[in-house]
This record gives sequence, C-alpha cells and structure tokens, in this order.
Amino acid sequence: MTGPGPRWAYSASPTELDAVASRSLVVLARHVPARQGWLLTEAEGPLCVRSLEDDIVVQRSALLHSAWLALADTRRSQVQEAITCDNHPLDRLPTIASSLPPACCHGCTKALRRLVG
Repeated sequence: MTGPGPRWAYSASPTELDAVASRSLVVLARHVPARQGWLLTEAEGPLCVRSLEDDIVVQRSALLHSAWLALADTRRSQVQEAITCDNHPLDRLPTIASSLPPACCHGCTKALRRLVG
C-alpha cells in the first residue's frame, strides 16, 4: 500500500494493535505487583494470537510477540510455557533482517536463566 502517512501504519491490523497493547500490560505488570496476575492473564491472549501467525509478512512481529509472551510466562513463574514459547519462534530467526526480535529473545533467555537458577 502507498499513500499519505508512515509506511508502518499500513500494517497496523487489529491483531497487531492488540499485541502491542498487551506488551504494555506486561510492562505494567512489573510495576504493579498487586495486579500482576490479572495484567499478565489479559496480555496472554493477544500475544499468543500474534505469536502463532504464519504469514511471512508478519514474521518479525510474530517473533517479537512470542518473546513478550515468554517474558509474561517467566513473570508468572511458568517456566515450561516460557520455554515452549521461546523455542518454536526461534526457527523464524533466519527469515528476519531486524535485530530487535533476536534481542528480545536474548532478554527472555536471560529472564529464564534467572528464574530457574
């Protein structure tokens, strides 16, 4: 698509916007421990939907949101779920030119290591 406005705006589907909002919930959960469980539960659905996307056009976003989902799982001490989230999307790395998703995966790996000791 072409037209007025930034190029990224044309890929802002409802699925993508829900996933981005859910990333905010994961961050907020870290700062509001009393509501952490609820916030992470609310974030899980949209992150999972985006992380399972197979469309080649959204692979970067799918990998990025898989990393956020794994991070949410580590915050809930759901180690096995976080590991599962982190492993499947790693197959996508060779198809992605951006450095952001691999950096997020590295952050998840560090969080998992802290969690399991």
